[in-house]
Amino acid sequence: MISSDTVEVKKNLTGTEGGSITLPDPVEELGFLIFERKTLAMVSERRFKMLEEDYKDKVLWDNNTGLFTITGLQRNDSGIYTVDSKKGKVFTTSYKLTVYESVPAPAVNSVSESAESCTLLCSVEKAGELLTLSCEDNNKDNDSNPKRQYMVTYIIPIVCAVIIICVAVIIKQKLFNKKETMTTQDSVNSEQEVQYTEINRAGYRPSQYETVISTDTTSPPC
Repeated sequence: MISSDTVEVKKNLTGTEGGSITLPDPVEELGFLIFERKTLAMVSERRFKMLEEDYKDKVLWDNNTGLFTITGLQRNDSGIYTVDSKKGKVFTTSYKLTVYESVPAPAVNSVSESAESCTLLCSVEKAGELLTLSCEDNNKDNDSNPKRQYMVTYIIPIVCAVIIICVAVIIKQKLFNKKETMTTQDSVNSEQEVQYTEINRAGYRPSQYETVISTDTTSPPC
């Protein structure tokens, strides 16, 4: 058996309280799932066996995919998980799981808007406190205290980005339609001007002076 602190962490994983996480590497024939220094479960001859009773209803294994899933996540489930495959595809891979406290869905309000831009305010209320976050500033929480960042650091910027993209697309479409309408109107005006000029030319009447000049081309010599 191996110790989790002797294996290099391959990937960082995140989850929220009450949720679940599936480790991406499978054990299909023979192998173990290790949490920190504790072996939670094993697979032998494609059969799953739970070794820690405290995790009996918490750790699942899919015999079709060979993947381990940890359910009912709590904050104390954060740590290093190691998948150790001993047969078939042999490998040892470790993951660092961080479980964040769950938070309500964020409230998104429009602060100001114009034809060129739109400013949105994203906020979430947790434990009686109102945490306000910005969609900019490299996705950082306005509150510098890391203990109050929770999972909102990951959730809010994504929601804000999606909304901002949608607003930008709508504004761009409106500007494009406006420009296209103006271009079409200019084209119609130009066409009307050409037609007007042609009508005037077709109904043109030469003056009396021009008529005399044009008809008196054979005057007798002096």
